[in-house]
Amino acid sequence: MQHNGVRLVRRVAIALGSAIALGGVPALAQIAPGTSLSLTVAPLVVEFRAAAGDTENATVTVHNGGAQPERIIALRMDWRVAADGSVRVEQPGTEGNASISDYLRMEPDDVVLAPGETRQVQLTLDLPPTFSTATAVYHSGFLVRAVPVSGHVDFGPAATVVAYDTIGTPVAHAKITQLHVSSPAAGTALLSARLLNDGTAYARPTGHLVVRRDDRIVVDETDGIPVLFSGESRVYNKALSGLSPGAYDVSFTVDYGGPTLIEGTTEVQVR
Repeated sequence: MQHNGVRLVRRVAIALGSAIALGGVPALAQIAPGTSLSLTVAPLVVEFRAAAGDTENATVTVHNGGAQPERIIALRMDWRVAADGSVRVEQPGTEGNASISDYLRMEPDDVVLAPGETRQVQLTLDLPPTFSTATAVYHSGFLVRAVPVSGHVDFGPAATVVAYDTIGTPVAHAKITQLHVSSPAAGTALLSARLLNDGTAYARPTGHLVVRRDDRIVVDETDGIPVLFSGESRVYNKALSGLSPGAYDVSFTVDYGGPTLIEGTTEVQVR
C-alpha cells in the first residue's frame, strides 16, 4: 500500500567490520575463525573540520587480542554506499572531488603487535592550500587488517576507519520520498522506504518503526541506516513476521541528525 502521509578493491575473506554499514560504532573487535588472529580498532569514525591549508590529527587505537604476534596493515581507501545500503570499498581517489585520500595518512601504517599489545597510531589530514573551499563533506578512510607476521593467508580480521572532513556549514536535511508496506505471505509484512538526503551535510540516519493494531503496539524497533551523502538516496527494507491476520497502522520515523524528525505513515492488511 502506498504511503498516506510524510511528515577494496582488495578482498578480505572473513569478517570486514564497517563503521559505514554499522552506523558508526565506536569500536570493533574481530576474530578470524580458524586462526588466533584478533583485532580491535577504535574509533571507526573520525570527524575533521580542516579547511584548505590546514592539518589536523586524530588518534586510532589498535589492539591484538589474540595469542600470537600479528602484523597490522593500514591501506588507504575510498568507499561508496549503494542505494540498497551495501558498501563498496574502492581504490583511493575513486570518489573524485569528494575524496580526501590523497591527503590522509596513518602512521605507522605497518606495525607488529605482540599478543595483548595495544598501540596508538596517528591519523593525519593535511589539506593543501589549493583544496576546494566549497561547503561540503569530503570523505575517505583506511582498511585496517591483521595478518600473520610470517607465512601467508588470504583472510584475516579487518575493520574500516572512515574519515569525514566538513568544510563550511552544510545544511542537514532528509526526506522520505516513498513508503510502501505489503504482506507477501501469511503472517508477514514488508516495509520498503526510500530516503533522500536533500541537504548539503551528510547523514547517518536511524529509522524507528512502530506497528499498531487496534491502538496496541505490536512492533517497536529502531535500526541504523548506512550513511547518506548530499543528493544520495537510500532504500530501507524491513521484514516482519509472526503477525496475525488483520489491519495494521504503520509509522516510520527517521532521525537524520537535523533539527527535526521526518515521519511516514501508512496501513497494511496482513494476510
